Amino acid sequence: MGVYTAQILVGCGKMYDKGINPSHVLFLYEDDQEATWVLKQLDLQNDRSFKSLQPAMRWACPLDSLLDDAMLLIAMYVLEDDVVITLVKELEKIDDLDKLDLKDGITNEDRQILYDLVMSISAEYTLTLTVFDFSLLKWQLSLLENYSAEKHIFVEQDQKQIISQQA
Repeated sequence: MGVYTAQILVGCGKMYDKGINPSHVLFLYEDDQEATWVLKQLDLQNDRSFKSLQPAMRWACPLDSLLDDAMLLIAMYVLEDDVVITLVKELEKIDDLDKLDLKDGITNEDRQILYDLVMSISAEYTLTLTVFDFSLLKWQLSLLENYSAEKHIFVEQDQKQIISQQA
C-alpha cells in the first residue's frame, strides 16, 4: 500500500475564529506506482478519542490527480453532494459508490467532468492539509485555489534546507 505521506482533516472552521472541528480525515499512502486515499469519519466530540464511526474507506487513485481525487471523495462522502453523486453513478453506470474505481474504472474525460463539478461547489467547510516533503501531493497544492474550502496547509521542509537557511 505504500507509505503514509499526507493527511487532510475535513470539518467546520471558525469555531472561536481558529482551528478546525474535524468530522473526517483522509490519509494518503503512496509508492512509486500508485496511491491510496483512506477516508475515516471521526467522532471527536463525544468521546475525545480517535474513534471512527464507520470502517475506513480505501480508494486507489492515479498519481497525477491526488488532490482532485481527494476533493471528489470529500464532495461525495463528506459533503454528500447530490449532484456529484448522481453524476458519478450515471457516468459509471453503478448503483453503489463503493464500486467506483478512479484508477482504472473511469475515463480521463469523465474524471475531468467530475473534477470541474466539484470545483463549482460552494459549501462552507475547512481543510487542514499536512504534507510530507516527499509526497507527490506537494506538487499539486496550487490546485486548491480552485476549491471553495477554507484551507490551512502545512508542508514539511527538508531539515538540511531549514538548517542552511538559519545559518
